[in-house]
Amino acid sequence: MNKYTIIKAFERQFSSKIWKIAVDARGRFIALETRDADSTAPTIHILDFEGNIQHTPFQIKDKEWTLEGIQHNNIILKRVGTQTPIGAGIQIIDFYGQLQYLSEQHTWVDTYLDFIKIRHRNFQSGMEEFIKIIDGSKAKNIDPNQLSYCQTIEFPLRYTGQLPPFLKETYLIDSLLLNKISDNRYLWSYHTKEQEFYQLHICISDRFKILEKTTILLNMEKIIPQHYFKINDQIFLMSYNKQEIVSYLV
Repeated sequence: MNKYTIIKAFERQFSSKIWKIAVDARGRFIALETRDADSTAPTIHILDFEGNIQHTPFQIKDKEWTLEGIQHNNIILKRVGTQTPIGAGIQIIDFYGQLQYLSEQHTWVDTYLDFIKIRHRNFQSGMEEFIKIIDGSKAKNIDPNQLSYCQTIEFPLRYTGQLPPFLKETYLIDSLLLNKISDNRYLWSYHTKEQEFYQLHICISDRFKILEKTTILLNMEKIIPQHYFKINDQIFLMSYNKQEIVSYLV
């Protein structure tokens, strides 16, 4: 690939709206939670970074369960509370839909690299335990100070500096967002408006000129506040109707 070329990696459509996305940057997998329009029951889809569906999507019968994360070919689910954002209930399910871990008595606290932190429903703070994501077993003698998060996911930042000369002729709507790709390569994203519809564009530049640009979303009724997320040289975003995920190599 030419280093200044933007290439569409994949475009994948779904019959229901995407509610949540979780990413395993190490394994290069994406988990998507879609919801049936009538029952609101969640279905979990697993894709690789080329957009290929991995294994058969599986439906979660209880609509109170929602996607929390994906690691080690396993999906992490947590239960949404009736009166609180998080209720008691944690599951770890493998890519085939087989249960690896289930607790109805613990609430999810946090997700780390390789571990999830849980707490018994009877405690408001303290008394945390750790579960290994790889097999659902209880982890012993964990030093919380040694735990880490996955740091490979990047989000573009709002650019507040002087508008670059090569973008001054562009009629920008709302914010200009920026990712620095390398010492002399930058990824910009912005909206424009044509008649009553908005378009979302990305472009690669050096410090003086645009090297490549493309329109990634068309004919939207509203702008998208969070344009995309980026992992290494690949960006991912949902379509305006939330029934499609699109990815580009940049």
